[in-house]
Amino acid sequence: MVRQAAYQRLERGGELLGRARRHGAFAGVDEKLFPRDFAVFGRYHDAVRQIQARRPLPESTTLEHFERFIADNEGRFPVVWKTKAGPARIKRERAEAGTR
Repeated sequence: MVRQAAYQRLERGGELLGRARRHGAFAGVDEKLFPRDFAVFGRYHDAVRQIQARRPLPESTTLEHFERFIADNEGRFPVVWKTKAGPARIKRERAEAGTR
């Protein structure tokens, strides 16, 4: 069962790689040995280091900033925030402060 699920993930990943604009390949994966290719972890590390970054990574954000973003963009993204400290709190705080 695990083997079958692994093959399905590899096949789906191959479909996504087919959409690459320039070049699509699994990083460090030997498709013939997958899913029993345990050396993939070492090869993956080396392969990822060789990928040239197209854009710098964004800075880290605070939980407060993230919560505010989710509240400001409610319904725009398929995201559901399920904590008591989520967007509802921000909406309540804004309502109390008289701001959007």
